[in-house]
Parts: sequence; C-alpha cells; structure tokens
Amino acid sequence: MIMNIPCRIVLFAINMVALIVGCACIALGSLLIWGRSFIGVLTSYWFMPLIQKIAPVGSVIDILGLADRLLKTSAPGGLAVFAVGLAVAAIAILGFVGACCNMKIALQVYEALLGVIAMGIIAVIIVFYAKPSWVTNEVMKLFEDCVHHYKGMNSTDVNSLVVGLLMPILKCCGLNETDHGFHNFSGTDSFGEITLTGLDFPLVCCKMDESYELIATCPRNPTSNNSYLDTPCEKPLAEKFHWAMNYIMIGLGAAVGVMVVLIIFTGVTMCVDFV
Repeated sequence: MIMNIPCRIVLFAINMVALIVGCACIALGSLLIWGRSFIGVLTSYWFMPLIQKIAPVGSVIDILGLADRLLKTSAPGGLAVFAVGLAVAAIAILGFVGACCNMKIALQVYEALLGVIAMGIIAVIIVFYAKPSWVTNEVMKLFEDCVHHYKGMNSTDVNSLVVGLLMPILKCCGLNETDHGFHNFSGTDSFGEITLTGLDFPLVCCKMDESYELIATCPRNPTSNNSYLDTPCEKPLAEKFHWAMNYIMIGLGAAVGVMVVLIIFTGVTMCVDFV
C-alpha cells in the first residue's frame, strides 16, 4: 500500500518547483501588462545613456510615455505569460493534492490537464512556425506607426523616442527601400547639443561610434559608409523579433518535454500499488 510513496514525494517536489515557476510567471506577466512604472525603470536603466545622447540638451524625456508605448508591444506576450503562470500554478496545486492525499481522481485530472496544455503549446509552436508573419506583422505595424509620426528628436514625443532608440540599436533607417516612411519629419532634428535644419533624413539614421556620437560627415552628406540609409528596418527588426521568438519557442518545447515526462511519471505513480 505504500509502494507509491517515493513517486508521490517526487511529484510533490516537482510541483513545488512548478508552483514557484507559475507564481514567477504571474508576476512577470502582470508587470508586462500593467507595470508602467516597472517598464519605465527598465527603460531608464537600459536606454538612458543612448536617450541622453540622442535627446536635445535640457529636454524633458517622457520616459513613462515611452513605457506606455512599450507596454502596447509587451502586453500580448505578458498576457500569455500571465495565463501560463495561472495554469501552471493551478495544476501544481492539483498535483500537490493528488500527491499528498493519494487521491487518484486528482492525479487523473492533473494528468489530463497536462496533456491538454501540452497539446495547446504544440499547436502554438506549429502555428508560429507555419505563419510567423501573423505576429511579425503586428510588431511591424506598431513600428510603422512610430516612423510615420516621427517629428524629430527635438520634439521628444513618444514616437520619436521609439524610433530614436530602435534604429541605432538595429542599425537601420526607415521602413523599406521604397519608402523610409518619415512622413511627418519636419526637416529639423536634434542630437544632443547638435540641432540642424533642412535635413532630408533624421539624424538617428546616421552611424555612431561606440560613445553614441554621430559620424561627423553624415548629417549633410549621408552615404552608405556613414549612414544606414541603404538599410531599412523591416528586415533587421523582423530578424531580431524572430530571434527572440525562437528562444521562446525552444522554451515552450522544453516545457512540453517536461509535461510529457510528468504525464508518464504520474501514470506510473497511479499504477504502483495505489490505495
């Protein structure tokens, strides 16, 4: 009658870890959906050196406005992380009950839910790799909207900050080869202490050195050597996004593997001298 106790102890330990992971996912998902101040702090920590170089001296930088725009991008992913966290925590609690109380019905429901979630994750992975453009297009639409509303770093509005941050990081300029997309660009732009007028392209299209200083010849004489005019952002943005998503999919695939092992282990637990 006690033959399955070692298996139940292992299940208890595994579900303890799963509960911690689930709670962490709930916390992270909440921050990605509603964490305006949190995103603002991260933005300041990661991007402030670049922002301070790009933005005009003495300007007021709308960090929380930038955080709001970033939240629009992170919210869908945050919702997914939040939902996964809730599911993992709920299933872990069910596993606790089954393992501690030796309840066969609880373990059966636990096993069934793991199977359903595993199949759901597999479906998500298949859909992503079958139609990766669905998600990428939404990201591109957000970036395109920012580019279309870019006025210049002298305005320090949210759209200009997003473009001013992403293009130097991605080492690109504008949307695509046929249309850079700076429809609202006034021709006047600032970069730190530099303010120039009569420009055809934003100063953030210029290449920079390691200290985020503009290549001196770029503003008035942009070429492929000192600027990114010949490198639209469409491809590098999609590549970076796919790179990040690939790691997420690998993580999901690993999660499916763990779930399959748990399903098998739970089945063994129920079959070994169950009371």
